[in-house]
Amino acid sequence: MAQGSILQLISLLLILQCNAVFALQENNPDADLLPGWHADTYEPSAATRPRMEVLDEDARIFMFHNFLSPEECDHIISLAEAHLERSGVVADKDGHSAISNIRTSNGMFLSRGHDTVIADIERRIARWTLLPVRNGEGLQVLRYGVEQEYKGHYDYFFDDNSVSNGGNRYATVLMYLNDVEEGGETVFPNIPAPGGTNGPEFSDCARFNLAAKPKKGNAVLFHSIKTTGELERKSMHTACPVLKGVKYSAPKWIHVGPYSVGGEQPVRVDQHPQKVFGPNGCADNDTNCEMWAAEGECEKNPSFMIYSMCDLIGRVQKLKYFGDNKISRRSLAVPCKAACQPLTSKTNRPNAIHSSALRNFVPTAPRFAGAAVSSYAATTQRAAILVAAVPTSIDALIFDCDGVIVESEDIHRRAYNAAFQEFDVRCPGDTSSPVVWSVEFYDMLQNKVGGGKPKMRWYFGEKGWPASSILGGKTAETEDEKTLLIDTLQDWKTDKYKDIIGSGQVEPRPGILKLMDDARASGTPVAVCSASTKAAVTFVLPALLGKERFDSLDLFMAGDDVPLKKPDPSIYKVAAERLNVDPARCLVIEDSMIGLAAALGAGMRCVITYHSGTESQDFPGASAVLANMDGMEFADLAGGKVEGRDDRKVAAGAK
Repeated sequence: MAQGSILQLISLLLILQCNAVFALQENNPDADLLPGWHADTYEPSAATRPRMEVLDEDARIFMFHNFLSPEECDHIISLAEAHLERSGVVADKDGHSAISNIRTSNGMFLSRGHDTVIADIERRIARWTLLPVRNGEGLQVLRYGVEQEYKGHYDYFFDDNSVSNGGNRYATVLMYLNDVEEGGETVFPNIPAPGGTNGPEFSDCARFNLAAKPKKGNAVLFHSIKTTGELERKSMHTACPVLKGVKYSAPKWIHVGPYSVGGEQPVRVDQHPQKVFGPNGCADNDTNCEMWAAEGECEKNPSFMIYSMCDLIGRVQKLKYFGDNKISRRSLAVPCKAACQPLTSKTNRPNAIHSSALRNFVPTAPRFAGAAVSSYAATTQRAAILVAAVPTSIDALIFDCDGVIVESEDIHRRAYNAAFQEFDVRCPGDTSSPVVWSVEFYDMLQNKVGGGKPKMRWYFGEKGWPASSILGGKTAETEDEKTLLIDTLQDWKTDKYKDIIGSGQVEPRPGILKLMDDARASGTPVAVCSASTKAAVTFVLPALLGKERFDSLDLFMAGDDVPLKKPDPSIYKVAAERLNVDPARCLVIEDSMIGLAAALGAGMRCVITYHSGTESQDFPGASAVLANMDGMEFADLAGGKVEGRDDRKVAAGAK
């Protein structure tokens, strides 16, 4: 039987097992729920009764309350206490271990079947997971003191040597051996918290993502491998710093195959992710299709995969409609050989292309690190000719977000640096500390490369691909590892950016809200077209504009709504189509030469409102270059009365 089929069967049996446990408990409260569980025979209270909780169904993450008895927890701690040493991480491609600031706990291993209590617990784990005892490593016991942590990482191995015994790690059962006064939560950074935020009992580290508080006797089960044999990205987890008290935990790692101990001969188990090909004879036209599909790009970036690459799974097919909006292949100018069925996705904003269908995808080097920006002057000159005749009114007012609505570039920089610190990202040229982007460097990077993921790819391409806790301290070498690194950093950075914006200490730039309101009052459609991710902008805009003003936007698009980033004009061209207006009668408010190139390339007028990071840039073709919109009247802006104005020259003349 293929491994993918075996794993799918295991997943099904796991669900059945959960149902069986609940049914047994309901029908016979006095029953011994799990082998080796020596509980009292009287009716336990609700607080102490074993029960299952689903934390994330899609990622197969479960909490088993009261999995261990208090006596079992104390027994494990007593066995380990005298033998605890500083924990290590996988340090290189050969699987060697080393001490790292990624992991600051102390730990030790108890051999499989160490004594009758440990053997009972291991059989109980096998019963819960439906995976044989012999597939498990020995029980590791960890002790975290105040401020000790284990930064975001996978239990999955990325080196060949570590899978030589039993294959890769398939699942983890993480048992909590004591109650922690404050902090110490287990957090899954790639899964948002239910409802967007956790309660005040969670530390700041665990506030905005799926998290489990350490409670004596509880256990969390999560899977590092999907049923198809692929890495489960949602299994990335962090042990938050302990803020008060001490934390004892015991992870049990379970492999795909038998894990040899003692004098047993290790058996290598190689994984082969299951490949499922699309219907109707759809053909791939890139050799990387299978790799990208295995990384989940079919789900995350269907526009790129559908229109220019491949159709590997039945639910990702050639798009003919998005909701009620018919999409022309010619309008996107990206060929596709697949001729399949339409998706049934619905647009979640009026007149906007569905976000999941037009998401940016950068499989290799940044698209605009060189050619597009180097031809900037030619682009703006051609575009300037198209918009030379200034209309006396406009049919749409379109705003960029970052740098225009909010002066946010330094917030982005701080969020990137926080991500590099969180995952201990260190480039080969300087391994003494995590990567830090200075204000001056980030300003240069902003003007050179559009989009967060392309920025990081360009930077690591120049400086050397880094080691990080994301890969267990290993350097990203393969394309799979590089993509995983970039995606994880970008997702965490986005959450951090949202945290800063949500602090209430950030306000819109002067005059922007009044300009929007005046345009709406005149009957002019108002739109926002940002190069940032949908996740970031949908959080930022309601916080800055207010929910009512945000909901009243005629169109909202983000950088992952189109295949190409600015300075490519796609986002503005598609916006004009969605708004059903002539591009020449649209006015765009931008803050940088990259945004200007995108607007002019779409045949639109563009007014620049600069800030400290873009003040020194050249803006050929801009209708006006303004310090801010404070006191600006919409009628003057729309009517071209500020045409040719450059506040930088005014400021220079006043000196």
